[in-house]
Amino acid sequence: MVNVPSLVSLSIDALKRELIHGDDLLPHVYELPLELFNSLVECLPPLALQKLQSEIYGNFDTAWKALFKFRWPDLAECVKPVDWQQIYWETHVQNCLDEAAEIALLPSFSGCLGEIQILGAKANGFNTIGSCQV
Repeated sequence: MVNVPSLVSLSIDALKRELIHGDDLLPHVYELPLELFNSLVECLPPLALQKLQSEIYGNFDTAWKALFKFRWPDLAECVKPVDWQQIYWETHVQNCLDEAAEIALLPSFSGCLGEIQILGAKANGFNTIGSCQV
């Protein structure tokens, strides 16, 4: 039997897409009931969460911790940060720099550092709009 998404899941997916690609919805997101708002926050990719957090005061530490654990499960137990948002972005930037350094050190690389494109898992996932089961 096919698994049919709930109306809440479909609504949260639509809100995620709008948060990622537009700004028109932000004032309305703040008016959501707390249960729906929390469900939305738990499903947001990093850039959408960053965008929401920059516009609204609140504690998003649990969401950042979950994103960190999802992306770097081996590091999550070793790190005890005060600010999960900061450690998430620091780790992401470090991964991008490490990948760029690997590419720049290849004997076949003859370009400028600004020409390096980070592909794969390090660049993916920030605007991923997967479905969220609520």
